[in-house]
Amino acid sequence: MTPPMVIGKLLESDPRRLGPYRLTGVLGRGGMGEVFLARDRRGRQVAVKRVRPSLMHAREARRRFAREVTAARTVDSPLVAKVLDAAPEADQPWLATEYVPGITLSEAVETYGPLPEEYVRSVARELTDGLAAIHRAGLVHRDFKPSNVLLSTGGPRVLDFGLARHLHASTFTTSQEFLGTPAAPEQWDAASITPAADVFSLASTLVFALRKRAPFEAEDMWRVMYAIRFEEPDLSGLPFRWRTLAAACLEKEPRLRPSLDEVAAAFDSFPSAADPVVVPDGLAALLPAPAP
Repeated sequence: MTPPMVIGKLLESDPRRLGPYRLTGVLGRGGMGEVFLARDRRGRQVAVKRVRPSLMHAREARRRFAREVTAARTVDSPLVAKVLDAAPEADQPWLATEYVPGITLSEAVETYGPLPEEYVRSVARELTDGLAAIHRAGLVHRDFKPSNVLLSTGGPRVLDFGLARHLHASTFTTSQEFLGTPAAPEQWDAASITPAADVFSLASTLVFALRKRAPFEAEDMWRVMYAIRFEEPDLSGLPFRWRTLAAACLEKEPRLRPSLDEVAAAFDSFPSAADPVVVPDGLAALLPAPAP
């Protein structure tokens, strides 16, 4: 298997510096932002995110980026990339975090295939801790999905707080914000969003990791949205323990879903819970070496 391309070359149109950081490569580009590999004044590698140039003067894009900076600074967990510096009010808003070499869960599954149950359980157990830290900070991630989980030799990390909101914040959104996201049913409405929404998305993400197929799939996003809100999830092919837990987490009604503490306890009761975590050989070959 060929490892996915993790670090791309800078384009002529890309900046060479953001704040005090010298950019050396491209880690990713999304609809709202771009993430660069960079070095600080001491030569240490960091990840620097900025708002896409086409959106730099869009008020909502800048507000969302400022919200991401605030959310990322609030959460204290080794499972979330540490914020080093930020300038959300700059002409080119940017956010610098520690750089963790790795690949996203979506890249890993697309390249390796469905991941072994024991490995997914170990990753899932850590992700519950990462989400719990986010919730303790009074936030709901709201955009938890395979492309926002980073796999590394040091374990998983939770990425991207671009849609994170405080529990008391206004929750109305549009379907465009959730394009490609395994969002909970209540996220498609102007309903109150609680940590239960992240439990739903966690289960969707783990089902994808185990089968390379999400519990709700269709030919377009509108059909997926309908399935999430009104149809039962497809959990075929999952081991019994996983099927039972996923079904509970994917309940349409948020109050019927287990809490993250209950999900963590369920993972701790799995037969493989006490076994040493072994990264499958094929997947281990995909994970980049730690940063110098």
